[in-house]
Amino acid sequence: MNSPDQPLSSLQNDRIKQLIKIQQRARSRKQTGLFCIEGVREIERALAGGYRVEQYFRSSDSVDLGIENLQLKADLEEKTYWVAPKIMEQISYRESSNIIALTEQKSHNLELFKDLSSGLFLVVESIEKPGNLGALLRTAGGIGLDGVCIVNRQTDIYHPNCIRNSMGAVFQIPVGIGSLEEFLSFGKSIDLQLIGAALSPKAVHLNQVKFNRPAAIVVGNEAQGLSPELLAQCHQVAQIPMFNHIDSLNVSVAAGMFMYQALQDSSH
Repeated sequence: MNSPDQPLSSLQNDRIKQLIKIQQRARSRKQTGLFCIEGVREIERALAGGYRVEQYFRSSDSVDLGIENLQLKADLEEKTYWVAPKIMEQISYRESSNIIALTEQKSHNLELFKDLSSGLFLVVESIEKPGNLGALLRTAGGIGLDGVCIVNRQTDIYHPNCIRNSMGAVFQIPVGIGSLEEFLSFGKSIDLQLIGAALSPKAVHLNQVKFNRPAAIVVGNEAQGLSPELLAQCHQVAQIPMFNHIDSLNVSVAAGMFMYQALQDSSH
């Protein structure tokens, strides 16, 4: 560790080089099992979610961040590397970051959900944009779902855009990841009812759906929607009525409407 008076001041420093690779490359995140978190709020939520931070990188001109979280304060005393402000600007993914946490990833096996026999889940298939995935996680976490299953993953939940758009929800809601085959096998093992969001001849109005727990709201790829294979396995298919020649909504908006309807249905 170093001091604010002698900060890391070169992009050629080995620790800085490793941080940049992990920040920018999914392959490096996969190889190392690490990822980066920017911002005090997101770091606090990760710690609360049981994540372990390996190292902190802090700007030497932001010694006092007004941190009150006791776990984070204790962590910072042991694991902080101070970085020159100009270097911090270059290694940050978003503007005005003054702290980055190099953090260990978690396991995301679908077996996380095996005991949730009366749960309500969100299933996302082949989502490509990390920002969309983050927004979906934020809504699911904020509404209070029991978990999110990512099927046929096309993007990284530890991508900076996913973390930022999730507002830290990615650290606090259980997330399981698997292939379509693994998900369908898991779903059958707990008698999971699948409610697909899709434009389909057999789709009913969203307010006609019964969300019998355990239930999963299933949404698909931004451009193609649900795959034929997953759509065929859905017990119910629903759609949101559209007007003015608009045929679809952003996937996170549509999923939010389904989630809200599910909670309304369970409250009756």
